[in-house]
Amino acid sequence: VRFRHDRVQQAVYGRLDPARQRALHLLLARRLAALTGRETAAAAQYLQAVDAVRDREERRGVAGLFREAAAEARLAGNFASAERFLAAALALLNCRETAADKLLFAALEIEQHAALYCLGRLDEADAVYRSIEGRSGAALDLVEAACVQVSSLTNRGRPREAVALGLGLLRQLGLEVPAKIAASEIEQQLD
Repeated sequence: VRFRHDRVQQAVYGRLDPARQRALHLLLARRLAALTGRETAAAAQYLQAVDAVRDREERRGVAGLFREAAAEARLAGNFASAERFLAAALALLNCRETAADKLLFAALEIEQHAALYCLGRLDEADAVYRSIEGRSGAALDLVEAACVQVSSLTNRGRPREAVALGLGLLRQLGLEVPAKIAASEIEQQLD
């Protein structure tokens, strides 16, 4: 069906009940996902019907589409869209049944942390960082998120916390940080 004007299309769409709207978005998303080069359009349609995606494998595939769409949005400087896609992807992977799910979840959370920072939603970014920090087993897994978190703390006038975080990570990575420099000289330089 083609409409001559988008207002007519909006009026027809608005008369559909929410379940029918979701079903149409899901049908369109699945069709677009099957076409090469239509991944972002598919992700946008899946976003409107994300709660209707039940199959585990489809949920994993949609989470991947959301991650790709978030990367494109981030490149365009659209961090709000990137964060929406990342939040939806994380919600789809909430059960994290396989090792691959856990790795993807960790990567998505790091990307969401950066998007929240770029949006200035710093309290939310702090909460995501705590989750990353609590889940992470290796110091190397923390580096990317820690760099963003150090910037976040510094920009909020919390340089002591930023330095403590950075020095703590350096120690975890096996680098020696002299205690006197960490405690006295840095303290003087911050004041």
